[in-house]
Amino acid sequence: MLSRSHTLAGVYAHGYGKVVRSGPIPDRPEPPRGGVPLATLASAGPFGEAVAWTLRTVLAPRRFEPWNPFNDHRSYPSPRAVWLVDVELTVAGHRFLVDPVRSRLIPLTGPVPTTVDGPLALRLTIHSDRLPAGYGELAQALGWLEAGHVAGAIAEAAAVAGVQVFTGYPSDEPALDIILEPDGIPGSWPEERVRAHRTAGLGPCGLTPDPRPLPTRDLDRLLRAAHATPPGSPARWPGLSHHLAVRGVTGVADGWYSLVDGSAGRPGPAMEAIRESFSYPPDQIDVGGMNVGWVLAAPTARLVSTGSTGSAGSTGTYHRVLVTAGAVAQHIGSAAASARLFCRPARSVHEDRLETAARLPADHDFVYLLLIGRSRVRDFAYDLTPPEVSP
Repeated sequence: MLSRSHTLAGVYAHGYGKVVRSGPIPDRPEPPRGGVPLATLASAGPFGEAVAWTLRTVLAPRRFEPWNPFNDHRSYPSPRAVWLVDVELTVAGHRFLVDPVRSRLIPLTGPVPTTVDGPLALRLTIHSDRLPAGYGELAQALGWLEAGHVAGAIAEAAAVAGVQVFTGYPSDEPALDIILEPDGIPGSWPEERVRAHRTAGLGPCGLTPDPRPLPTRDLDRLLRAAHATPPGSPARWPGLSHHLAVRGVTGVADGWYSLVDGSAGRPGPAMEAIRESFSYPPDQIDVGGMNVGWVLAAPTARLVSTGSTGSAGSTGTYHRVLVTAGAVAQHIGSAAASARLFCRPARSVHEDRLETAARLPADHDFVYLLLIGRSRVRDFAYDLTPPEVSP
């Protein structure tokens, strides 16, 4: 078995301190001008219309917050709102870059056909170099996590639109491939989950959650979201374990709970333990005041040593763990948004402290943390969704 220091998990486990918060954000190259409206795909038949709706729903900006230094906001999170993942669409052998801001398809090899009734291919390409250089190797992990968020969001929207989704396992190449096919079941996923305005919390002067208790029904909704996932989502891939720190939930004792073995939990100040593991100070994020700290973990050394296909040392296997975690986080986040809760994904932790506090299994490593609660106020924001589709 490979040791932790010989896995990508070991590489990604370092450098989460203040260094990753500094440095200018590299200029993002502007997409080529021109192209054709995404509506061109929508006019190519019912399947094209469903795919166009899915892409627009997932990728288009949804709101702009004047006080926030990191805009725009979409259906999924991105560190510093730099959007590490681009989406390429292949139709009838021709490739297009999806421009979500202008709602256009930029031709890379040919025109959009007049009729689209067969499978389409999406490629999610990861561009970790859009983050400041100070992020180092962590940028790669964040790129794969974001790809998981995007894939999870596509699976949710596609289930609403009646499109079948098939997501392929990642390889060492920084890309994730998805096949879309017709003949799905329209409305097989709650549209409110897709339409809800996701937020990572309001923190113009430091993120501090509402101190009032969270209703039990909200925690139940989050727990269901972790397991009831849409077809084709990478969240259905195996490997992750779930460990919850709970505080201030009506009818639930504060403490640690594991979804691995259904244990009744360990009473105590679990969120305080997460606060001690977090690398940002309390005046920036009041972690100890959150209602739920959702820790995703995996036996990364064992998974990487065996590989998803049995080959030794498969880095693609660790990428799969990250994609899975991102998709799971997306589904929990959409459930939180539909309950008007924030869900803030994070990697800014001291892993050894958090793994000890959560009492992870000996062979498990920290992968992702979700901080969940209710915002004290509803923010002022410019809603960017078209009036006819606003929730």
